[in-house]
Amino acid sequence: MKDSPGTLPQKRPWQLLVVGDGGTLLTQQDIEALTRILDLLPHVAGLDITTSAGSARVSRDVPGNYIQQADQILAGMFTRNPDVTGITFPAPHGRAAHTATPDDPHVLPHDRALTAIMDARQRGEITADEMIAQIRQAGA
Repeated sequence: MKDSPGTLPQKRPWQLLVVGDGGTLLTQQDIEALTRILDLLPHVAGLDITTSAGSARVSRDVPGNYIQQADQILAGMFTRNPDVTGITFPAPHGRAAHTATPDDPHVLPHDRALTAIMDARQRGEITADEMIAQIRQAGA
C-alpha cells in the first residue's frame, strides 16, 4: 500500500534502544519480540528487563526530526483551521499532560526551550557545557 497524506509511513519511525548491562544477554529474537511488543502497545513508553547480567531499559529511540515533523504538522493544522485551539498529549511517566496551541505548536512541552538553547549554541552564544546545563534545567 502506497503512503498517502492521511496515512502513517509503513516503516517504523523508531528503533529499539537498550540501555543497561542486562541488554548484553538479549538475543536478536528477543530484540524483535520486544520491538513487536512496543509496536502493539504504543501507550507503553518502555520496559524494564531483568537478566542474570543485570537490568536493562528498552524504549523507542525516535530520531529528532520526527518530533520536528510532528511540530510542523501541528503548526500547519493550527494555521489551516483556527477553530482548532488545542491538542493535548498524554502525560508520560507521571509528568503533566501538554497541550499544543497555535502560540506553542509543539508535541513536547520543552520543545520551544530546547530549540532556543540549541540555536544559542549554534550562534556561539553559549558553550557546550552551558547548553547541557540549560537542557537539564529545562527538564528535557
